[in-house]
Amino acid sequence: MLFSSTRFRNFSAALAAALLLGALAFLYARTESVDFGGHNEALVLLRQVKDLDAAWDRDAIRLRTEAPAALTDRGPIAARTLKDLNLAATRIDSPALGIALATIGASMREKEAALEDLKARASKPRTKLTAEETDGAFARLATGARIEQAAQALSREIESALAQRERYRVYLFAYAGVLLILLAWLAARILAAQRALRAANENLERRVLERTRELSDALVQLKESETQLVQSEKMSSLGQMVAGVVHEVNTPLAYVKNSVVAVRSNLPELGDALASCGRLLSLLDEPKTDPAALEQQFGDTAQRLKALRERGVLADLQALSADGLHGIEQISELVNNLKNFSRLDRSKVASFSVNDGLMSTLSMTRHLLRGIEVERHFADLPSITCSPSQVNQVFMNIVQNAIQAMDKPAGRIILTTREEAGSVAIDIEDNGKGIAEDVLPRIFDPFFTTKDVGQGTGLGLSIAYKIVSEHGGRISARSEPGKGTVFTIVLPVQPPVKLGS
Repeated sequence: MLFSSTRFRNFSAALAAALLLGALAFLYARTESVDFGGHNEALVLLRQVKDLDAAWDRDAIRLRTEAPAALTDRGPIAARTLKDLNLAATRIDSPALGIALATIGASMREKEAALEDLKARASKPRTKLTAEETDGAFARLATGARIEQAAQALSREIESALAQRERYRVYLFAYAGVLLILLAWLAARILAAQRALRAANENLERRVLERTRELSDALVQLKESETQLVQSEKMSSLGQMVAGVVHEVNTPLAYVKNSVVAVRSNLPELGDALASCGRLLSLLDEPKTDPAALEQQFGDTAQRLKALRERGVLADLQALSADGLHGIEQISELVNNLKNFSRLDRSKVASFSVNDGLMSTLSMTRHLLRGIEVERHFADLPSITCSPSQVNQVFMNIVQNAIQAMDKPAGRIILTTREEAGSVAIDIEDNGKGIAEDVLPRIFDPFFTTKDVGQGTGLGLSIAYKIVSEHGGRISARSEPGKGTVFTIVLPVQPPVKLGS
């Protein structure tokens, strides 16, 4: 609608300008429409015709005294002059001259015929023309009067044309004045519009600067919010695993506790045996030792040491200390994994082993993997340069989704790694319920989730997609409902330069 209105206004303005210019051209043409050169030429030709008419009158008088052969033949000149006069009359489009020329032409031809008749009579021997004969031959031919009337009519036409031209000149000057006033008004409007446009441009530039500043501030806040959102998602994932991690910590703690309790129960016997050995050594160091006391103490010490050997106290202590160390190592591994997954230093770029990252993810989700078979097909991969915390979060989000997709007793997750040209590829496959075909294109959209309310934020896969993209990689999924889903992650060995900037 706006486009049609603009086109109509443009067409109206063009039509108005064309009409104004057309009127100006018409007035100017009317001031230049009179062919004064043609009129002057017609007047000159009329004077020539009048001169010829007078010459024929003189020739008639000369016939009284001179022979016809002495006279000039003016017929061709008259015919040519009349022809030129007719052409001039046609060119200047003079109605009065056109009517007069028909009479003048006929009169001139009659006068020429009468003159020829006089010449013929004068050529006869012993014939002398009288004044009455020569004057009477032209008496009825008012050629000169007709020529004078035509000249006067042509002069009146010229005067009328001059008056009309002057009138149209007045119209032209008045119209030009109106156009000048209109142009001045339009110029004033254009200047006012330019000033308004300049002010609008300045205002627009100021608003653009303000909006740019607001957008820059909003971008900074958005990046901060994004970082907080990603970290919040990570903390949410970690919060869901707290109970399982606590259980995982309790198991090795039980190893350590039982080992310490068993060691503590054996400590009194070991202390008694050591005390007996100390007393035996003291008796041996005395210069005069009672043989009976020495024998009794020796027997007591031997009996205690034999009891320790028979009960395998030392072997038990070694096994208990090994169990305790194993439990402590498991606790240390869990704490280290928790530290890696919960670290806030997301921008730190370092060398990273993809296989180790997957193993760490499996360790963190060990309590969720009970009853699920995990197959690992790890290739010998080069280390990649990346943000380990971010890549671990990608693995965690996808493995958790795979675990939550299990809807059958014999659950299975297959982790496969392989090397591609300048990249490493990771396949995380599950045999869960799969993803519907109409849902699959939307799984990486922020806040999109197919889980029940309270069981998901819809950010896990979106954050994984963003992290992989920032690393210069790609992530995709293929799924068949009822059979499972495969997520494929491809990460370059060397990330984009901006990742470490």
